[in-house]
Amino acid sequence: MLLPGILMKRVDSNLSILDISILGNIWAMSNLLRDLVISILTLQLIRHLSEKGIEIDIVWLSHPTQAGALALLPPRYIYCYDCMDDYLHPAFSAKQDSAKQDYYRKNEQKILSRSDIVFATSASLERKCAASARKVIRVPNGVDVEHFLRESPNELVGWSDKKKCIGFFGAIGPWIDFDLLSHIARAHPEWIIRFIGPCDYPVLRSRLLIEKNIELIGEIPYEKLPLEANKFDVCIIPFKTGPFGDSINPVKMYEYLATGKPVVSTSLAEARDMAPAIRIATDYADFSRQIEHSLAHDDALSRESRLKLARDNSWDRRMIVIKQSINQMIDDA
Repeated sequence: MLLPGILMKRVDSNLSILDISILGNIWAMSNLLRDLVISILTLQLIRHLSEKGIEIDIVWLSHPTQAGALALLPPRYIYCYDCMDDYLHPAFSAKQDSAKQDYYRKNEQKILSRSDIVFATSASLERKCAASARKVIRVPNGVDVEHFLRESPNELVGWSDKKKCIGFFGAIGPWIDFDLLSHIARAHPEWIIRFIGPCDYPVLRSRLLIEKNIELIGEIPYEKLPLEANKFDVCIIPFKTGPFGDSINPVKMYEYLATGKPVVSTSLAEARDMAPAIRIATDYADFSRQIEHSLAHDDALSRESRLKLARDNSWDRRMIVIKQSINQMIDDA
């Protein structure tokens, strides 16, 4: 049995979610206590599934804080690590806490050394993981194309057809170039720059709201995201460049393409690989020029080209690579 108060909810025929909300915010616990809780929960879950006749073959981890799950588990499973971001970078720590970064570093090393396969989303992460892991496979992020092809209703909250809408959706944090956004907003007061997504940094939120033509919509349900994205005339990825930026393979990059809308990005390594479908800006002034060009030259042929690229990068295609890699590991065991 699972611990009292822990519930398992089946959301699909092959997918269940473990509800541990009764424990409160385990991420606010001390490192030692959190690792212990995750370890016990993992062992309890595997035993619970075994009692129901479900045997585990694969343990899938996706964050350094999950390393505690490894403590009580035997080596007979196939261990996979989904390295989606450079979690060791200070941008992921609001307080720039060196102790937290040290904890992340040690935990990620535990996971890398234990993993049979590491799936890295970017070339930069692939190189980093290869220094410690036995097998690393590059699997970029992807997109549910059909989700973003849904038809949008005419009545949309905040919609204005008087100004061109330059849009962004996703988390708002220190990885975004706020100087760039200020430059664009002031150079083009005739545009609306709309942000959809959570912002857990009050200082950064206030900085955006200084500009009169920047709108913060906040977080919305994923189901409504295609509808809101249809208000965008151009989609943007205004991330800071450099080693951290080059480690990011933005999910939004593929989701933007699936809307068929023009996309402009700063010069990130992973975005450059998608040019010319994604227009790459070399500096602040060029970012504005690339948006201007996108507004003036978008057409049906360009939209279809972007949709084709999105289909080529669907989650279904990513899963083929992942399943083949794991099946090969099982066959070789």
